[in-house]
Amino acid sequence: MAAHVVFLSFPGPKKDAANQLSRLLDERGYSVFVSTDPTALRGTDRWPQKIRSELEGSRLFVALITRESKTAHYQEDEIVQAIELARSKPGCLHILPVDLEEPHTARPFGLHGYNGVDARSMDWARLAARIVDEIEALKGTGRRQPEGPLLRTGTPRSYGEVLHGAALRVDRYAQWEPIVSFCRGEQSGVFLLHGERKQNLEFFMWRVLHYLVDECGRYHSFHIIRLRDENFSVPRSVPAWEHQVRIALGGGAGTATDLLREATRQNPAFMLLRQRPIAHGEFEEPELEAMEDFLRGPLPEMIVAAAGLNPVRMLLAVHYSESDPGEVALEKRLDAALKQGCKAKLRYRRLQKLESVGWDHVQDFLDSLHPLPPPSVYDKVRRAFDQLSQRDPGYEELVQMLDRLLE
Repeated sequence: MAAHVVFLSFPGPKKDAANQLSRLLDERGYSVFVSTDPTALRGTDRWPQKIRSELEGSRLFVALITRESKTAHYQEDEIVQAIELARSKPGCLHILPVDLEEPHTARPFGLHGYNGVDARSMDWARLAARIVDEIEALKGTGRRQPEGPLLRTGTPRSYGEVLHGAALRVDRYAQWEPIVSFCRGEQSGVFLLHGERKQNLEFFMWRVLHYLVDECGRYHSFHIIRLRDENFSVPRSVPAWEHQVRIALGGGAGTATDLLREATRQNPAFMLLRQRPIAHGEFEEPELEAMEDFLRGPLPEMIVAAAGLNPVRMLLAVHYSESDPGEVALEKRLDAALKQGCKAKLRYRRLQKLESVGWDHVQDFLDSLHPLPPPSVYDKVRRAFDQLSQRDPGYEELVQMLDRLLE
């Protein structure tokens, strides 16, 4: 592992921008790890382990955020590992999102709460200088920094930011509490989350990644199983799915079960099938049948066989439009496959369907903030909520409204 000051994360279409920023930082005397560097990766390197190794050797994780970031799978992996490292080893890594095109509310959801840089009107030289300021601010602090977002003023800029954004805190108790309670125990199990597209299930998945460890009081290692393989194809066989699990666990020698058993040697493991919900339109019928076969037997058997010293948990999420029978059928097919596969082997729970948020849930969120917002803020939020509710808004629109009003 080579020690770098900065780990630079970017969506693929912004490769040239990442190279330019890396060059400017290098000219100022700060070493940067960026995957576009031809010396960054060797032919024998495995990307998941390489990410972790380079993150552990860096002081500052800089994430360049653009419209493409929400679908940039490799950048998502980097963000997840960076936040997991920052949370599991406080002070090891400082996280700095850089908003290049949109405001902070449009960041990939795990980065909402970090005090970043609004670079929409900056040139690259100014941005490099700002990052240098952040690096210099870390000097003299050793490897220790406050848990959670590092705010250089020492105080939160807004109610929403200090809590990592309303998207990670509002409602969803009917789905959240069963997972948290289960993860406090010693059993292994699988959860299926489902709901309409406008309920933004991806927010809930990011909530799992960021809050589960704190709320269940037990560290879990997280492993993201990709829906598509190296050739961007959905697996069409059980062995192909087992390969995807092996990749999620870092690859290496041994079967997927062996690698999962190793992942649970010190802590429970939590697997997610991608970091976003899956949908009917992403599958051809042979691909869906292969996934059903995997869920009916090999996956539950793998989890049972791997769980030794610590348990294994897994979450799948499916979103759909209720007006499309094909989309609704996907959730029912996966539910049936999991019921059959987990029966008498493994705990399985189909979580309650995600529904629209009511005012009582919004009020609970406001009541949980510290410091408590003044009455004028409650009134302002209530007026905006009532106006939005006239047209049944999606979850994302609602929480963005809350973040905006609480700034």
